[in-house]
Amino acid sequence: MLTIDQKEAVLRRAGRTVPEFPSVHDASHSQASDTRVAQRRERRQAIDQWSADVAALYVEHLASGIGKP
Repeated sequence: MLTIDQKEAVLRRAGRTVPEFPSVHDASHSQASDTRVAQRRERRQAIDQWSADVAALYVEHLASGIGKP
């Protein structure tokens, strides 16, 4: 089984457009704890969405090659 990073690499090598990995928004230490927690939660959600998008593209990529010699 391939990791999500390996799937991304396969897609890029095949010339497929892959969404960029979510950028890091460094939470300032001066921000309230609740704000940092919310930012971490949003980042985790963005990473989860990115992973799902890459996985779906990978399945689509595999399906497009079925039946090709």
